[in-house]
Order: sequence, then C-alpha cells, then structure tokens
Amino acid sequence: MATIQPFKAYRPTPDKIALVSCRAYDDYEAGELGAILAYNPFSFLHVLHPAYLHLQKNTHAKRFTAVHHQFLDFVENQILEQETTEVMYLYEIQTPTNSFTGIVAAIAIADYLQGNILKHENTLEYRVDLFEEFLEHAKINSEPVLLTYPDQTEIRTWIEMQKQTSPNLEFSTTNWEKHRLWKIETIRELEWLENYFAVIPQLYIADGHHRMESTAQHYLRHPDGVKNQYGMAFLIAESQVKIHSFYRLLHSITEEQMTEMWKQIPLHYRVLQSSKEIIYPKQKGQVVYYANQEFHLLESKKEFSSKFDIKDLDSQQLLDNLLQPVLQMYDLRNDDRIEYFPGNQTFESCLSLLQNKTYQIAFILYPNNINDMIAVANANEIMPPKSTYIEPKFRSGLIVYPYFD
Repeated sequence: MATIQPFKAYRPTPDKIALVSCRAYDDYEAGELGAILAYNPFSFLHVLHPAYLHLQKNTHAKRFTAVHHQFLDFVENQILEQETTEVMYLYEIQTPTNSFTGIVAAIAIADYLQGNILKHENTLEYRVDLFEEFLEHAKINSEPVLLTYPDQTEIRTWIEMQKQTSPNLEFSTTNWEKHRLWKIETIRELEWLENYFAVIPQLYIADGHHRMESTAQHYLRHPDGVKNQYGMAFLIAESQVKIHSFYRLLHSITEEQMTEMWKQIPLHYRVLQSSKEIIYPKQKGQVVYYANQEFHLLESKKEFSSKFDIKDLDSQQLLDNLLQPVLQMYDLRNDDRIEYFPGNQTFESCLSLLQNKTYQIAFILYPNNINDMIAVANANEIMPPKSTYIEPKFRSGLIVYPYFD
C-alpha cells in the first residue's frame, strides 16, 4: 500500500513564480550561477546558496541553518507563501520533446521502511548523512523524490479531466519548458486520491534514492514529529517515466590497457559496424565503444534469460566483461578514471573531450526501460551506478515541504 497525504506547502507567490523556481543548484556553471545571483533577487538559488559558501570555514550545521534563515526571509518578503490549508498538486512539465504529469503529495516514510517503496540503486552513506543534516538544520525540502506507480486508468482519466481546467499557476522557463500547477484541495478529491493509492501494492523510486533514504533517517531521528513522518514525492505513472543512459568517458587509460580491451571485446561481443561518425546502439544488448577516433557498434554474445537476470543488463555486462577484468574498476562510484554525462543530450557534446585526448575511451549504452528498473527493484537487486538518467527533473523552490511549524 501507499500512504499519501496533502500538506501545507510553501510555494512562490503567483506574480513571482517564473523568477523563483530554479534547476538543481549544482546544475549551474559558475558564470550562469553568478549572473542569476547578481541580477535575480527572487531566485530560489539565494535560499540554497549559503549551503555552498565557506565550505572549509563553516560547519554543515552553520551553513544549513543559514539556508533556513534565508528561506524565512523569502517568506517575510512575500516571495514565498504557505498554503492556508493542506493540499496536493497536479503538476505538468512540458519540455521541447516530452510531457510529464504527476501528483505532488506527502508520502509516508513508514511505507519505505516497510518495503512498500522499492529502490533500484544503492546510496552513499556520506551523501545520505549530508542531506539528513540539511533537513535537520535547513528544515525544508524543495526537491521531491520521484516515485512511479503502475498505470491506472481511473487516475489517468482524472488527470486528463483536471488538465481541461485552468491551472492555478503557469509559467515558462528559459530552457523552453512550460510548467502548469493545479491545486487539489477539496476533501472529496483528496480522499479519493488517498484511498486509490492505498490499494496500490508498491511504489518504485525512479529518482531521488539519497533524498528518500535521508528523509527516512531524519524520521528515525525524530519519530514523534508529524511532519517528519512524511516526505515530499512527485508520483507519476510508469508510462510517464523517460529513461536515458549515461555516456561513460574514461581517462588515464594506458596503451597496454587499450590493447587488452580490444583483445577482450571479441570474447564477449560481435563487432557489427565501425565508423568515424557517431554510432548509437539500436537495441538492448548493443553498446558502442569509442577509441582512437573510431566508433564500434558491439552486440553481446550472451544468451539472454527468459527470466530476469541482473547480468543481462548492458551496464552490468560492461562492468563484468571489460571494466573490471581489463581496467580493475571495482568501485564505479569512486573511481576517478570514469566520468558520466547524461544521455538526454546527443553525444556531440562529449566529442571535443575525446578529440583533445582529455578522455581516451567512451561507451554509449542503450537505455534501460521501466520494466528493467522495476524488475531490479522487485528482485531486491541493485543496478550498477549511473545505469539510468531519469526524466522528469523537478524544479527546486517550486513546492517546498517544511519540517517546522
């Protein structure tokens, strides 16, 4: 079952909403970040910025407490306001290539601890601890966990009906996205949603594993606070999730290792095509290998099982067949020889890094699908790091869950 509830969210005032919400803080390059902080006094980046100042001088507690104070300043200056009643939201994101619609609600942490919300990735302890400390001192969460559920005809029909009405908030962003937000506040609709999700056996974490685990740790630390018993989630149907792969670029690779890599490839893969031009894998089981200014389309020789097997994942095969035996890459999260670039962009963005020899090797994988992700979670298995780049991405500061009264 899934326990969802409305909550008294903070959100930007209607006249400033397009100026307040922002991408994740670390998504900005230094120049863009500096320009926004200098010229947009309403950006939610001003709230988050103290967390990244004086990293060596100030403790986490001091920096995160400054975030809380900055948040309160935004409320006092009527940049942000709190809902007068508990609500949920229907939220639509339209990008140049996709459209996503889901429900923003509070989700019971007990469901995660009891195994009703399943994961497909491991978390890093230091990142979990860091965000738990952020929740402790900043007392806000402005980025919900992305949860997915099996497609439900009744919920889809209800969503489409809601979208025929005028949204409460609507704005566009400079990256050509359009955002629409409907407030769900009637007792009848709220109870209907609560009851409907209560009979869905399981939810799956699509994105936000560290946020989910940190929120759970915060709850275990403060189990008596009602707000601490819930976290903010963006719930979307499985068919709404868009999964990309990550490009893998490797550096500090020796000539001997590159020679050995080419020797190992025929043992596990068939070479289908070689080209100086970019090649992309066309289906599961294919991977593109780039070295010495040439792309090679490879196809796995492995016999795929009719039942789920974690070893059938392309990212797992790459790890087992090449990265571990040839390069001794046993800890992909911490090995500084490998970098990951989101696959929602074309590979052209990575080419210059390879052509100027910053990196020597690259791999392009075919994206996993939602069924792969769910099968991994159901089997209590874990995907290799950076096996999925998930969309949609939620804008920070659009809806804020408070951990204070």
